[in-house]
Amino acid sequence: MIYIIITVSILVLLGLFILMGVIAKRMDDRKTEEHVLQFLLKHPDRSSLYIIENDRVIVDYQSDRKMPLASVVKIIIAAEFAEQAAAEQLDIHERVGLGELERFYIPGTDGAAHPEWLDDMKQNGHIQDGQVPLLQVAKGMIQYSSNANTEYLLERLGLEAINRRLEKLGMTDHDVIYPISSAMMMTNYLMEMERIPQRKALIEMSSYSYEVYAEKAKEIFEKLKADRSWSARLNRTKRSRKIQDAWTLKMPSATTKQYAHLLCNIQKGHLLSERAHALMMEIMHVTPNPQSKFIQIGSKGGSTLSVLNQTLYCEDGEGNRIQIAFFIHDPKGYHLMWLENKQLIFLKKFMYEQQFRERVCSELR
Repeated sequence: MIYIIITVSILVLLGLFILMGVIAKRMDDRKTEEHVLQFLLKHPDRSSLYIIENDRVIVDYQSDRKMPLASVVKIIIAAEFAEQAAAEQLDIHERVGLGELERFYIPGTDGAAHPEWLDDMKQNGHIQDGQVPLLQVAKGMIQYSSNANTEYLLERLGLEAINRRLEKLGMTDHDVIYPISSAMMMTNYLMEMERIPQRKALIEMSSYSYEVYAEKAKEIFEKLKADRSWSARLNRTKRSRKIQDAWTLKMPSATTKQYAHLLCNIQKGHLLSERAHALMMEIMHVTPNPQSKFIQIGSKGGSTLSVLNQTLYCEDGEGNRIQIAFFIHDPKGYHLMWLENKQLIFLKKFMYEQQFRERVCSELR
């Protein structure tokens, strides 16, 4: 009898949780761009937005706060790739073996970005004899956000060169870049090397300074470079929410102000050589849909369980240009489930509807 009561109680509680989840999803689905605006106003400590239109700053909201970049940092790597290719240090037509990329592929760490990129390469005939053009590797890093491609390009370009590019691009308030994808394996690496349980590995990782953490990430990167078996060895244990939140806090950070101005310079052809500028625009390119008023779009987003970032630049048929950097860091991640779907709706409304644009500019002063 007691067993039946306990079983029924568990089923009732499970049913209530499912019902609450369904109700919460329906409420989230009803949210609009207005809710995104209200989130910004209510949570200035978790959000930052900077928008430039025709060289004039029209939104400057919490833009000096450094926030975790996630995959937005790949813009810097793409810029260094473009410059090295322009200087003929790299051949963009070079064929890269898929096995070279697989060394750095860790399943479950990129939201299936790498497999989706591979599918695209197959469908478009870019894979020949198990190889792809180097330029497609760079495009996969930006357009699909493949972490494996990113780590491979770190190997080819060199971390020192990438961090020097930060200075050349005027990113003076930007954290040093390290292999962020390799760093996702930090706790598992510590468990493997120090023979400690996951809980202690998390405590140790959390205690690291940014500099120590970056050096440890480089160690993992070197292991992955040298031996393909390390990818599987470091992916044996799942990474909990606490672990993912901890490594998000250790990610390179920068401001929306710097990234919006960087996009402005990229779009106008400043800070990069002429050939590098053309390559960068190709790598960042997003094809506008036929109904779009924009003839040129480039973008790069970035996300974790607690980060939702979007950067983009656009130009319409009349030559009007806009650059946007919109960062959200919601440590508990409670709002990201609906913000992930509504952030782009907010930005589209801002770019297409003058009345809404004026409201945003007025309220986010």
